[in-house]
Amino acid sequence: YNQELCLTKVSSEKASTSTQVHEDEDDGTQSIIKSSRDLIFNDALISLESNDNKARMMALSGMGGVGKTTMMEQLVKAVDDRKTFNWIVKVAVGNNRNPVDIQETEDVCTQMDVETSLIYRIGVLKAEEAKKLFWDTARLGSNSDIEQLDLQHIGEEILKICGGLPLAIKTIASTLRDKEKFEWEDALSRLQNKNVDDYGIKEIFVISFENLKEDDLKAIFLLSGLFPEDSNIEKEDLLRMKKLEVVSYLNMHRPFLPQCLTNLRALCLRSCSLMHNKVSILGDLINLEVLDLAGCGINKLPSKIGQLRRLKLLDLSGCVNLHIDNGVFENLKQLEELYMGVCEASSVRLSDTNCDELKILSRQLFALELEFFNNKAQPVNVSFENLERFKISMGRSLEKRWRSDRSDGYYSFKNTLILKTSCSELRECKINELFRKTEILQLEVLIPKLEKLTITSMESLKEIWECEITTSEGEVNNIFMLREIEMSDCRSVVNLFPNNPMRLLTHLEELSVIKCGSIEVLFNIELGQIQQLSRCSLRNIKVWICESLREVWRIKGAEHNYFISDFQDVERIVIQECERFRNIVRPTTVNFDMKALKDIRIGSCDEYGERNNELCKNSQEQEINNISKERISKVDDSLSTAAFTSNHMASLFHQLRYIWFERVKGVKVVFEMESP
Repeated sequence: YNQELCLTKVSSEKASTSTQVHEDEDDGTQSIIKSSRDLIFNDALISLESNDNKARMMALSGMGGVGKTTMMEQLVKAVDDRKTFNWIVKVAVGNNRNPVDIQETEDVCTQMDVETSLIYRIGVLKAEEAKKLFWDTARLGSNSDIEQLDLQHIGEEILKICGGLPLAIKTIASTLRDKEKFEWEDALSRLQNKNVDDYGIKEIFVISFENLKEDDLKAIFLLSGLFPEDSNIEKEDLLRMKKLEVVSYLNMHRPFLPQCLTNLRALCLRSCSLMHNKVSILGDLINLEVLDLAGCGINKLPSKIGQLRRLKLLDLSGCVNLHIDNGVFENLKQLEELYMGVCEASSVRLSDTNCDELKILSRQLFALELEFFNNKAQPVNVSFENLERFKISMGRSLEKRWRSDRSDGYYSFKNTLILKTSCSELRECKINELFRKTEILQLEVLIPKLEKLTITSMESLKEIWECEITTSEGEVNNIFMLREIEMSDCRSVVNLFPNNPMRLLTHLEELSVIKCGSIEVLFNIELGQIQQLSRCSLRNIKVWICESLREVWRIKGAEHNYFISDFQDVERIVIQECERFRNIVRPTTVNFDMKALKDIRIGSCDEYGERNNELCKNSQEQEINNISKERISKVDDSLSTAAFTSNHMASLFHQLRYIWFERVKGVKVVFEMESP
């Protein structure tokens, strides 16, 4: 119904193959609308009748469903009956109803050497013709006079919506034939505020489909839609396709639900608009193994879905405020994959019975996506031992995964745990059993008495805390009692602490960072984003083999000679084999009070690079070290020749006893003192 132009080429020359044209029986429709098309038909037929033994080309143009294909079939039959041509070719061009697109299509025909005079525009039916077609098709029959008046009134309103389009008129009139008044009223209600230029024609076909009484007819209707438009569909092809096993819809408004295709094994309705009362019919697809309802907006999963005893995958992602009938989980005996991530505050609403059933179901699951967030589900009641693929959150929502524009596959996500919980709850639910399989971990655990944190050999870890602290000051004081942090062999970590970490450092005394090659700065402080700094207890800082480290402290927003005294308890700083290290504090104009500093050791940066070059054993290692050597040679132009450039800084080192600098590139002066 949505084709814009039909093109025919006929030739009187002999061809090696011929096209057989099938004649459709006239059901009376053509005689009803014939009067408005006589002139076009006769002119088109005359243009095709010629004795010059040349190929003839003509075109019919008009909006979808206006009758182009029907008239073209009539023209083909007429010239074929007269044996005027040896072969005939039919071509359909365009698939839009937009008048501008129709004009463009006509321009294409002109470029194909179709004479302008041979492009015939077919319009919609005149009012009287449309009315006659509708009522002759609907056939009110033996209804009472009063009821007939009511139906006529309803029919007139429906007819207006059809806009004179023969396909729409014929389809809806046939559907309403012999129907009760309430069915006419329902059809009108569904078609109101629509017209044939948008969802009206689609809704007409939906109504027609729903009123088919036999499942076989519904199956034929659905399967026919899988063939190209204007195809001559053989009966054998339909019978073969009736064994269809996979149907997939994407972003469709009220797609046809294939209730009659009992051989179906996989049904995808991703991001389609479904009416919740239509979901129940999916329970009749008893052989279904995959059901994807992600992003469909349904708010209820009816008990009839529990009839899908062979179902192995159920995707309910993005179904906000979804209610699941009792008994659904209990009956899905073969289910292996369950996806219920909503990624919003309104997660799946699980009843107590749902939770009890989920507890049993989880023992057989291979994949699970679930948020223990704003619902009754508790992780302590779920088994995680057999999971191989998972996205699970506690206390927080997940990130969206079901969007239809994703190109990385619906289920190709990384194993993810997002946990905001207490230490006791974490131990109780045993979700830590999944840590060894986890690829993305966001862990926010409330451990009030934690004093030492050791993290080692976590290659994919990028940060310990989020970049910005969102926890309130009271919570920070109760939670972060850390006195010692050790991190080693975590080469992907970029931020050791979040921005402005002062509230986290209240009790911290020891900090050791080894072989963490992506860290550029230990403490990143933006003065403009905090009201005031708070004094910390940090005493010892040790950093080894961190190739990207440039500063210990990076202060942003500090004016010239800005005074900072919050780290005055630091006694020892050791920076070893950090080839890009440049400054303890940046900018160097900051007055940084280190009155307790006793021991500072910075060295072996160049030696580390040279030693690596000596240890290379193959061409690949040589290439890597050459790159490293080149990076070392390209130091900042702003690098000072003095280790401590601030006269005030030097004057604040009251307790300094030991200084050890070795192979610190560019340094010529330890203290740069200004004369009075």
